[in-house]
Amino acid sequence: MTMVSKMTAKQRKMAFVRQEISEIFTWYERSVNYQLGEITREAQDIIERLETIEGIDKNAEAMEHDKKKLEEKMKEMEGIKTNVEACLRNLTPNGPRYQGSASKGKEKAAGDVELESKWPKMDTAEEEAAIKSKEDEFKGLREQLKLCMLCFSIFPMDADIQKRVLIYWWIGEGFVMAKEEKTSEEVGEDCFKELVDRDFIHPIYNRHRPNILRCKLHPSIHRMIIALSRKEEFFNLTESDMQSSSPSKARRACLMTKNKDGQLDEEYCLKLKEPTLLTLFNINVKHLKLNFGIKSMMKLKTLVVLQLGNWRGSTQDHMEVEEPNYIDHYIEIEEPQILDRLSALVHLRYLSLRGISKIKKLPSSIRSLRNLEILDLNGCQDLEELTEGIKWLEKLTHLDVSDCYMLEHMPKGLGSLSELTVLKGFVFCGSVSCDQCKMRELVRLEKLKKLSISIRSGADSWNIDLQDLIKIKALRSLAITWRKACLMNLKLPPGLVKLDLQCFPQFDQPSWLNLDELPSLEKLYIRGGKLAKLRLEGNGWKIKMLRFKFLKELELRTADVRESLPQLEYLEIYKCPKIEVNHQLDEDGVWVKEKLVSASYIIPPASLEQ
Repeated sequence: MTMVSKMTAKQRKMAFVRQEISEIFTWYERSVNYQLGEITREAQDIIERLETIEGIDKNAEAMEHDKKKLEEKMKEMEGIKTNVEACLRNLTPNGPRYQGSASKGKEKAAGDVELESKWPKMDTAEEEAAIKSKEDEFKGLREQLKLCMLCFSIFPMDADIQKRVLIYWWIGEGFVMAKEEKTSEEVGEDCFKELVDRDFIHPIYNRHRPNILRCKLHPSIHRMIIALSRKEEFFNLTESDMQSSSPSKARRACLMTKNKDGQLDEEYCLKLKEPTLLTLFNINVKHLKLNFGIKSMMKLKTLVVLQLGNWRGSTQDHMEVEEPNYIDHYIEIEEPQILDRLSALVHLRYLSLRGISKIKKLPSSIRSLRNLEILDLNGCQDLEELTEGIKWLEKLTHLDVSDCYMLEHMPKGLGSLSELTVLKGFVFCGSVSCDQCKMRELVRLEKLKKLSISIRSGADSWNIDLQDLIKIKALRSLAITWRKACLMNLKLPPGLVKLDLQCFPQFDQPSWLNLDELPSLEKLYIRGGKLAKLRLEGNGWKIKMLRFKFLKELELRTADVRESLPQLEYLEIYKCPKIEVNHQLDEDGVWVKEKLVSASYIIPPASLEQ
């Protein structure tokens, strides 16, 4: 055997060993990922019980147990990471140590690989050319889209930004307005979609579903937008992206601090002197105090947008201060009486107090905000009482009090809000108080398209009142959550497109849940509760999206579902042990008829961040 042939044999042997090593790594990687998947799915189960469908039979002991289990799952995941790193470190004892992306503040969000495929790594010259091309494209946008994009300049690099907050901001500043048959929010959705289609914004989808929850920018586009914002004096930012105190024509400012405790220093507050500001946006200040900035803020009588609350995500980002793992998004007003001064901001169109603690009552002085269109109180978990002063907000189109668990009832007079299109968190309870709003008042809201209701204890006395639901002719989306088990007699509007039932308290399908009487229904969600039987028999149903979650008693066959719903595009079955699955679901319990989501960010099924 020649030397060449011996070397060739050794090379083949080496190639074979390398291949085997690769396959070993792949096999164990799959095994570890499977373990991580199981842990995250169990964690998601706990989170959804705590945050989404905890209403029925919830008690402090059960919630404390779930919190401890969640902590155990997080520690279990950390243990896997430690073991994996230790094993691999032993293979390369003299090699460089892994520093960890999270420790550098550069932890990749889900879908970052997809973003990098659209913006692959480039050398400096290539990146400059790409940005120049994108900047030229920006110049070609219509003025409306330019203004919408410049709003991104104040957000931190690589931040996940809630789409709804952006659209509310655009509405508040008048960048998007209602026209013809579309509401201002629908026009905002169109603008958002156009920016997504042009690759200025990268959307974050919710699993396989086509709805977009949040978005982010590629770092290069983010830097470009900041530079353009400075040039156009849209925001007055320094090179370190902090609020600048230098003279500027900018009519927008932000509350921002570098203090780790989230305190806003007094020197910074002195910069809030511009008397013609339109927008004030809280980026990362956690403690809003009377003597630090609020006095100055209340003098800004030209404000149309005041975003003091959380902009990052859902109310799951808001936790009590005793939960250190969630402290980053915690916001509180240390002297709630400062809200009385809001009455000076008479031009305000958008006010967000989303997720802010220590607000127990909305002051009656809010009645002075006659131009207010959007009031976001979502997740104000200490809020116990609204005020009848709300009925004077005649231009109000959006009122969100969802996840305000201490709220006892809705104030009388909401029926006078003739422009209202979205009402979230409407509270029903068994109180006989004449000061609370009844369903018959909402019948007067001829533009109301979206309504979510929370049923509280003693609500069975409201049976007749709830039958007035059918009279809300414009209603297209309805969500009902039972916080206490009770018998209900409802009548649903035939024009409903989406119906979401959470913590359903009955075993049998009620007579009012008759799909034959809902010919326009496209989305049906039933999450949590006791439902055991559901009839899926009929003709002409248009349901495209069906979700069953945490239904331990529900018995049916997915084959029957497919046969009864020929237009079905999305089916989700999670933690429903008695449902007979007759066709393939993925590991998250999802079946999709076709790919509904384009290449972009996708939130992982059990994301602990959301």
